[in-house]
Amino acid sequence: MSRPTISRFLQLAKEEGLVKIQVENPFVDYQDLSEILSEKYQLKIQVVPEQYQEKKTMLDRLGAYTAAYLTKIVQPTDIIGIGWGKTIHAVTSHLEKQEITGIQTVQLKGSFSFGDERTYAYESMNELSEAFNARAQYLPLPTFFDNQTTKKLVEQDRFIHSILQLGKQANIALFTVGSVRKDALLFNLGHLDAKQKRTVTRRSCRRCCVAFY
Repeated sequence: MSRPTISRFLQLAKEEGLVKIQVENPFVDYQDLSEILSEKYQLKIQVVPEQYQEKKTMLDRLGAYTAAYLTKIVQPTDIIGIGWGKTIHAVTSHLEKQEITGIQTVQLKGSFSFGDERTYAYESMNELSEAFNARAQYLPLPTFFDNQTTKKLVEQDRFIHSILQLGKQANIALFTVGSVRKDALLFNLGHLDAKQKRTVTRRSCRRCCVAFY
């Protein structure tokens, strides 16, 4: 039997309701998948649904879902540490005002840079703090220091030291695990030269809060 004949018969069967073609997505049950991954890796993992609140883009779905999850888990006296970037801002821009007190918010990494790229550091911090009625604790430092000596001296400052300590005490951290691609936001802030970028991309595969792994 030829392919065109099979195609015609199949089309007729579909029109008559005799045949229904459906692609089964093994990841439809996101709750089950979350539980499987959580058990395997001994972590509390949440899988973002492919469809969520009629959001059109993956970034919007991720932002809205994470904002809802964060709102659900935050308790009085929690300390929330936050990074920055487009994904983080997608989360904080979906946060709604909460009736909760006793929350502290703190930046986990510096955001001052030479480049014109937007990091959304202050927008994200302000939105997070406003949503949870907290006083924003900014970390007024560059993303990278030129040398280790300067970094150590700055960390000895009493104010900077207190912010860094608060970040270490955070029991909730909102950050992303980013790539080390050449077009990554972190590589376009004017801190790293071409040689440093090559070294980072050659020796690491991921980054988290300006630490490379």
